[in-house]
Amino acid sequence: TDSEAARAHPHLPFADGFAPPALTAIDITLDPAGEIVSAEGGAAAMLVGHRPFTADRRAAAYCDPTTLLATRQRRPVREGRVSLEGAPAIAGDWQIDAVPCFDPGNHTFTGWRARLRRPRPTAEPSAPALRLTPGPANDDGHDELLLTQEHRRPAQPHDTDDRLRQLLHELKTPINAIQGFAELIQQEILGTVAHQYRGYAASIVADAATMLAQFEAIDQLVRLESGRQPIDPGETDARHALTTLVDRLAPLFDQRQANLAFQPGDEPLPLGIAPEAFEAMIWRLLSTIAAAAVPGERLTLRLGREGNTMRLAAKLPEALVTGEAGPFVDKAEGMTMLGRGFSLRLLGAEARAAGGDVRRSARFLTLTLPLLTHSVTNSSQRGASTV
Repeated sequence: TDSEAARAHPHLPFADGFAPPALTAIDITLDPAGEIVSAEGGAAAMLVGHRPFTADRRAAAYCDPTTLLATRQRRPVREGRVSLEGAPAIAGDWQIDAVPCFDPGNHTFTGWRARLRRPRPTAEPSAPALRLTPGPANDDGHDELLLTQEHRRPAQPHDTDDRLRQLLHELKTPINAIQGFAELIQQEILGTVAHQYRGYAASIVADAATMLAQFEAIDQLVRLESGRQPIDPGETDARHALTTLVDRLAPLFDQRQANLAFQPGDEPLPLGIAPEAFEAMIWRLLSTIAAAAVPGERLTLRLGREGNTMRLAAKLPEALVTGEAGPFVDKAEGMTMLGRGFSLRLLGAEARAAGGDVRRSARFLTLTLPLLTHSVTNSSQRGASTV
């Protein structure tokens, strides 16, 4: 009966209507042993004392092997996996981001600051895969990691891109730190420094800036080729922008004792991309050609229109025509950071993101981009008629 059910499952009046809000993110602090020592809000009583940095699935809290390895090496953890037992508010799977902390005075390791987040829903497991899973503890008390087979969701198209971008982030972090310390030495922020060491520091600052720019270019290429970064929209007159850039790059061709003949055509060519984005594309093309030109070489640059498409044909220097790999570096062969192949590959990715393409035929490299449907000429004529 209803009365018997009520006696079997007693509860406070109106309790059903006041369920606490679900926890979706919790900031926590862990000591050097990996034990949670504090947590924000009301989650502290439920979390303090847990030790999630273990792969033993019999424990009340455990993590995935990748997270375990990172914590043993005191490296940052990003999007790791943690499972907790306990009250319903904290029980289940979590995603963890954590950074190691060090004492600023003696640089000793003091623990971790981390954030737990509920993971987004994922597809059901479907494909078998090999991975590391926890085994029995070894002689030094650490969990053994065994290679076993499990079922997991199929690899998503962006998974590899995400891993590469995470790797780039990991590389940029220490370089930023090195650059910062070198600037302190170069600028004598902490005190007088011998001129010789200031020179060393200046070289380190310059090298670090170059490396960071290279990493940024690779990250941009990954985002473009994965479709995650569109070209900035805007309006650019290709004819005017190209004329300006050719004039600016003329000293570079003069330095190489090469001649560049630019044929700009007779009509404006309006593009639907931001001027800065278009200038970056043309700069990559012309600087690559200029760097490969030899004294006495005659090069041409022809700008024209084919239907609703801008067409820019650049004659390639002999070095790019007869080189072993040609102007492009195939994806399977890798890429040289900020080298000729990389620059042209990035140019191609930018062109495709803008709805165009880059193609090579014989001695010419051709950049095509879609034109705007309305004409810059018409706009300028309307403006002139009101004067």
